[in-house]
Amino acid sequence: MRTSSIFQLFLLAALAVAAPAAAEWSDPWAGQTETVERALAAETAGEWETARDLYASMLETTHDRIDLWLRIADLEAALGRALQAAEATERAAELIALDSGLWTRSASAWAAANLPAEALTASRRALGLAPNDTAVLAGHARLANWNGRYAEARQSFERLIELGE
Repeated sequence: MRTSSIFQLFLLAALAVAAPAAAEWSDPWAGQTETVERALAAETAGEWETARDLYASMLETTHDRIDLWLRIADLEAALGRALQAAEATERAAELIALDSGLWTRSASAWAAANLPAEALTASRRALGLAPNDTAVLAGHARLANWNGRYAEARQSFERLIELGE
């Protein structure tokens, strides 16, 4: 069998596998283009409450949209509502529970809301996923210290030293 024939067979097999998946794919913005445009226009105009409400309305039908939860979190923070920002960030992190970056962002949001225990809980999630990430370790050490968990803070600081940071 020639190389071109092998390639053609491989391509056909790949298409046969991909076709059902492509047929099931749907546009996450389907039917919401106008709402997205209005939300972006509201953000651009500094109408953050309106933008936030529009994004929230989109979540009524697509509640698992991480990007929308993070947009809402940013808008809540801009509106000075740190607790709501932290809650929205946590919701995004829960949707991709294995993303240490989202848990780190959640920890920061809880800290901004002056809720150290919640911040530490989120930081522990991040640390469990990325135990050698120096930024996660440093943040965790600070949050553990803030919570009076000195032995836990020390462990993170010692790990940072081991990693050469």
